[in-house]
Amino acid sequence: NISREEADNRVLQEFPDAKKVRVYRVCINKEVIDKNLNRDNLPHLKANGNPDFEPLTTNFKNYYLTLQEIMEMVLLGFSIVFCSMKADELGNTRRCSASFVEADLFALDFDKGIQIPDFIDLKPEGLIGIYTTCSHTEENHRFRAIFELPFCVKQGICYSQIVKKYADFYNADKTTDCCRVFYGSSEGIYINYLNGVNMSRFNVKPYVPMTKAGVLGFLNENKKFSHKKTIETMQEKLDRGRAM
Repeated sequence: NISREEADNRVLQEFPDAKKVRVYRVCINKEVIDKNLNRDNLPHLKANGNPDFEPLTTNFKNYYLTLQEIMEMVLLGFSIVFCSMKADELGNTRRCSASFVEADLFALDFDKGIQIPDFIDLKPEGLIGIYTTCSHTEENHRFRAIFELPFCVKQGICYSQIVKKYADFYNADKTTDCCRVFYGSSEGIYINYLNGVNMSRFNVKPYVPMTKAGVLGFLNENKKFSHKKTIETMQEKLDRGRAM
């Protein structure tokens, strides 16, 4: 048994040109499967028979995961939030915008309009993964696109503005919740841009990193954001993650 960092270093010694595997901060809810089902594949219900969404608020835990591990969680049907959240001494979180801590990923939700091949052809900067939702069909593509930020965002309002900018640009579903939850998709297919794994028939385009200058240029248009308080370099973020 060796740590992830030790494994990375061994691979880099053998393959000096390889890229280090990055870990990302996410919150996972293992008590909500697919569209608000419990572990017995039954709907979460209140005593009066109405849908109960409380489990979708209280059962999240923070993780550092690689993209491959994130995809595995999603395909197990687990719900996910693409940031870290404040936790109590037992590691439990309550999902709400005020719980936002930091993020180095964000996701866009596409429920209508563009088909996956057409979206891929756009070669979106920062796109590292795609997975289909439970409602996806051949006629109506419904999917989530996961983007890698070039730095760690440390203010919820800044994060929300960045996500809104890219949602507007790609005509994705709009949201203002910096701790938005995305359902898992146990019947989904996924595309991993970082290691070439493609569990679908769709062709993968070359990975195009999101530029720090581009995102900071947008933030410069919003003078209320303090960059020093808002972001830190990804290497600092990575080092902290490996130390935990």
